[in-house]
Amino acid sequence: MPPTPGMPARREEDRVTAFATVADYERRSGVTLEGPQRLQLERLLTDATAELQAAIGQHVSVGTATVELELDAGTTELWLPQQPVRSVDLVAVGGVALAPTAWTHRHGRLRIGHSPWSRAGARDVAVTFTYGYDPVPGELVAWTVVLAAQRLAAARRDGGLGSPEVRSHAISPDGQFNEAFMSPTDGPPAGTLPAQVADQLRSRYGRSVYVIGA
Repeated sequence: MPPTPGMPARREEDRVTAFATVADYERRSGVTLEGPQRLQLERLLTDATAELQAAIGQHVSVGTATVELELDAGTTELWLPQQPVRSVDLVAVGGVALAPTAWTHRHGRLRIGHSPWSRAGARDVAVTFTYGYDPVPGELVAWTVVLAAQRLAAARRDGGLGSPEVRSHAISPDGQFNEAFMSPTDGPPAGTLPAQVADQLRSRYGRSVYVIGA
């Protein structure tokens, strides 16, 4: 059963770090970018990453967060809102830090041992933990490149920077990065993540994924 969403995790740094680099694009496309187009692609890679994270419903790259959750009376388990969990660094109840022996974590769940306060009523629990994938899964790197490349091609067309034909970028069933020319009126809007792909990525990397290690 997937965990219920908790309070959104607060990253120590809330900047979006792109899943892919310009070098990833150049390696897949065989095209070398320079000057303004290189800077433009860097921004588009960041935008594509933000879209993928929104579709997935959580951060993917490794980060550290502190969340405040409510532990109901008589219960000892909480779901952490970012998955996969790499480590739990600090647990505090009512502002008092617990000894590491007082809690355990497994598969994204934090379990706190029984103590008098657990029977006294709901308590606020502050948890600092580290989560995410390192490295970012290759599938997400590839889709970041695809979305950014499509938007770059559309910008070239609209801005008169290249051929009036749009270069199409996609991932084949065997995971290969493909390019082709297409009419501007063909297919979905450039740089749009297909709904089916968004669903697949959400199921693989959303909150229902398991903890790393534990």
